[in-house]
Amino acid sequence: MMSVLTIQSRVASGYVGNAAAVPALQALGVEAVAIDTAHLSNHPAHGSFEGGPASTAAVTALLRGVETKHSRRGFSAAMTGYLAKTKTGRAALDAIRRLKSAGHCGLYCLDPVSGDKGRVYVDDGLIDQFRDDALPMADIVVPNAFESGLLLNTDTPTAETAPEYLARLRSHGPARAVITGIYTPNGIATIAGDDEGVWLVETERVDAPDSGAGDVFAALLICHLVGGTDFPTAVARAVASVRDVLVLTERLKKTDLALVEGFDLLRRPKTNVAPTRIDR
Repeated sequence: MMSVLTIQSRVASGYVGNAAAVPALQALGVEAVAIDTAHLSNHPAHGSFEGGPASTAAVTALLRGVETKHSRRGFSAAMTGYLAKTKTGRAALDAIRRLKSAGHCGLYCLDPVSGDKGRVYVDDGLIDQFRDDALPMADIVVPNAFESGLLLNTDTPTAETAPEYLARLRSHGPARAVITGIYTPNGIATIAGDDEGVWLVETERVDAPDSGAGDVFAALLICHLVGGTDFPTAVARAVASVRDVLVLTERLKKTDLALVEGFDLLRRPKTNVAPTRIDR
């Protein structure tokens, strides 16, 4: 069985961070090994919440424990999301570096969770850590549009400028890069690039709470990739599932992602969306 180490936050109520990534991984038959970098009652977008970052000592101990337990088989992939603080980020990256050096980790996916829609919600030091330490060791990076601008110290990209941003992100180390949440006249786009080309996957905008949608997307993308799906198709399938869950969330008037009601959509999306190559 494939396994993925996922290092990010968790909420008690709702589906964000590991609370979103774990069921997404499990839906596709992947064993999820989750390390929580923060424990919150719910996503702060609801207006109030309790809880906060986990201690770096606790995260470090958990990482050492799962490294020991998985020392024979290792992990098919690892992913990092919200890391809460630079010390915790350093512990997470050190663990992934050890795993990769020992041949115990395949794909490393960096989701540089740092902000959205013009708002930064981490310290500048964590953004620097993503840029300087995590990007060079990542195999794939999956920022939203705003985060891609933060990583590159520039403005948020448009659909026209996104291919240039992908190239700049990849110049820091990752062989593959994906930028999500790019607004277009017809909807919202995800644009992905690697050595083979640049692809666009576009859907309509859905008026539903989308906290955690990026976490679901990253987890599904990793599952498809480690399962052998080609890159542009993997991106399109992950986008399709997220789109379907958002549509269901809107229809049910949920205040969090309808992940339980839409669990089958993670495996078999109803939407049929194809990647369009745009670099020719």
